[in-house]
Amino acid sequence: ATILQTPVGVALTALTSGQWGWLQTRGNCGVICTGTMTIGSPAVMLLSGGTAGTPAPASAATQPEVGRVVVVAASGAASTLYLTLDG
Repeated sequence: ATILQTPVGVALTALTSGQWGWLQTRGNCGVICTGTMTIGSPAVMLLSGGTAGTPAPASAATQPEVGRVVVVAASGAASTLYLTLDG
C-alpha cells in the first residue's frame, strides 16, 4: 500500500466516510504493527510497500514517524507505541 496523506491519529475502529470517531494522537496506544519492532525505536508509516494502516520499523528518514516503540508484542498482537502525531 502507498500512503497518500500524513497520518493524523490512531482510531479504535475503522471509520468510513460520514462517520464520527476518536483519534489518539499522543501517549501510549496499542497498535498492530508490521515487521520486527525494537523497543525505543521509531515506528513509521511506510511510504510504499507496507501493510495498509500499520506502522513498521523505520527504513528511511523520509518516512512519517508516528511514535516510539514502548512494548513489543507477538506477531498479530498490538504493540504499545508512544504516539507523537500532534507535534
